[in-house]
Amino acid sequence: MTAIHGRFSRSQAIIQNGAEIDCEENNGNTPLHISARYGHELLINTLITNGADTAKRGVHGMFRLHLSALSGFSDCCRKLLSSGFDIDTPDDFGRTCLHAAAAVGNLDCLNLLLNTGADFNRKDSFGRSPLHYAAANCNYQCLFALVGSGASVNDLDKRGCTPLHYAAASDTDGKCLEYLLRNDANPGIRDNQGYNAVHYASAYGHRLCLELIASETPLDVLMETSGTDILNDSDVRAPISPLHLAAYHGHHHAMEVLVQSLLDLDVRNSQGAPLWT
Repeated sequence: MTAIHGRFSRSQAIIQNGAEIDCEENNGNTPLHISARYGHELLINTLITNGADTAKRGVHGMFRLHLSALSGFSDCCRKLLSSGFDIDTPDDFGRTCLHAAAAVGNLDCLNLLLNTGADFNRKDSFGRSPLHYAAANCNYQCLFALVGSGASVNDLDKRGCTPLHYAAASDTDGKCLEYLLRNDANPGIRDNQGYNAVHYASAYGHRLCLELIASETPLDVLMETSGTDILNDSDVRAPISPLHLAAYHGHHHAMEVLVQSLLDLDVRNSQGAPLWT
């Protein structure tokens, strides 16, 4: 890392003395990337004014706006947007700046990007929208903002997962999952392996999520083993039931909800093994 990447208090003098303004560190980041990452708005302005290349990509192909969004510096995001950056430009993994803001829960940056016209349904290379990232990280304020803007709650990623699958796996207090359910998220959608949100909540022991799902649709209706899974047309069946998942991981609170809600407690897995062996 060169001096221009480090001691920012001296960077303006270094620039004026002829330093290479677009020099790169080992990860490919330029001083403009580093300034964006750490929120040095005045230095960003100095670098751009002195001809810094705003089109250079840094680590993982990220632009400086990605880094500002990841670090939550809305003022820097605003300055960088004013330099003519295409707001939906992806990094090497197809993630836009809105994906970055949603992933780390920076509401100010996310709202700025939304208000500037960022595509809230844009999918990355894994098929995930910003809403998938907000749900996976339980960033409920960002999730509320995205859904309120019109983000699709039932979009599938390449694993066949909706944002509800990710919320069921990560949401300990149920706030994100409940909001998704109230905005028409479908708990019966199965991923590519046949698992729905009930399976995910059971595997991670999220009792409150199971109770919230059950309040919308009886859990027995959502279980493939019941033979009454009417919520989607997929022929994929899960190899193991939510009861098996909760029992295997020792989630007794989740087991309590499942036992109270399900008709068939003698369900077997795809190899014919009963729950209690």
